[in-house]
Amino acid sequence: MSLIDLQLSYNQFTGSIPPSICNLSNLSILYLHHNNLYGFIPMEIGNLMSFIDLELSYNQFIGSIPPSICYLRNLSIFHLHHNNISSSIPQEIEKLTHVTVLDLSYNWFTRSIPPSNGSLSNLQHLNLDDNNFFGSISNEIGNLTSLSHLSLQYNQLKGSVPSSLDRLSELQFLYIGHNSLSDSFPPIFENFTKLTVVTLFENNFNGILPHDVCRSGSLQKLSISGNNFSGSILTSLKICASFVRVRLNGNQFTGNIFEDFGIYPKPDFIDISHNKFHGQISSNWGKCPQLRDLRMTENDISRTIPPEIGNLTNLGSIDLSFNHLVGEIPKEIERLTSLNRLILNGNKLSSSLPRELGFLTELEYLDLSANRLSSSISDNLENLSKLHYLNLSCNRLSQEISIQLEKLINYLS
Repeated sequence: MSLIDLQLSYNQFTGSIPPSICNLSNLSILYLHHNNLYGFIPMEIGNLMSFIDLELSYNQFIGSIPPSICYLRNLSIFHLHHNNISSSIPQEIEKLTHVTVLDLSYNWFTRSIPPSNGSLSNLQHLNLDDNNFFGSISNEIGNLTSLSHLSLQYNQLKGSVPSSLDRLSELQFLYIGHNSLSDSFPPIFENFTKLTVVTLFENNFNGILPHDVCRSGSLQKLSISGNNFSGSILTSLKICASFVRVRLNGNQFTGNIFEDFGIYPKPDFIDISHNKFHGQISSNWGKCPQLRDLRMTENDISRTIPPEIGNLTNLGSIDLSFNHLVGEIPKEIERLTSLNRLILNGNKLSSSLPRELGFLTELEYLDLSANRLSSSISDNLENLSKLHYLNLSCNRLSQEISIQLEKLINYLS
């Protein structure tokens, strides 16, 4: 049979791949993804030497990748993600010299990631996420000079990141979060003129973030939370106007928040919580028109909340808790009509509860506890019909408690 293209994806096929399918010697494309297939990948698959595209993802295959894979010399795309493949990656995979996409993520691969001797020089997309790989990242990874997407997240990798990564000048996406990588991060970003995403979260990196992390000028997502990075925010980050999502939380960063952060016109998410930033919140934070989530909890931020915060009309959540903020909650907050979470507890905010809170009709979570708020509960709170959490404890609110409790029951019932 001269069948070239066989596509059976998105069905409910069960059972194993019949070895007889490997008699289709002219087959170049086989799509079996998104079924309920199980069992082993047959050794006979090596007979299909015309293969260009092999997609077996989203099934329940077990065992290992058969060594006969090495005979698929024309293979360009190999998707095996979301299965139950175990053991290690066979060394024979080095012979797939034409492969451009290799996705083995969401399996049970173990041992170390095999070093590349440079034969996979056409590989552009490598995804090994969510396996059980351990050991270090081999220095030979720098031989994969065509890589634009490297993803090694959610494994058990340890040791330092090899400086040979700086040879991957085509890299656009670097994902190495949620491992046990350590030491200072090497200065590898100088050659990355196309870098768009960097995720290093939940490792054990320390020291200063390389100064040229935003060298590409196109960095949109930076996630380095849950490490031990220290020092001040770099000038390169201050002027990185391409940011869309930034997660710096859970580090040891220091510096003046007023001086060290620039104007970011594009971000929809910023989290700088659990660091050691100090100073006051700049009015420039009001120049982030797309911002939907702002988190600054547990720093040493002081002085007042700027009224320009009211310009963030797309904001859905703001958390400034456990800082040293003083003064009033700005009346301009009434413009944040999309807000569903307002968390300001653990500060030194004073004066009365602003009536403008009553305009935040989408609010579901309101925590103003452990401040110095006084007077009584505003009548306007009765407009907050979606509220399911309200904490005003540890303030200086007055009036008879029976009156206030009656109001709260009416507001929240």
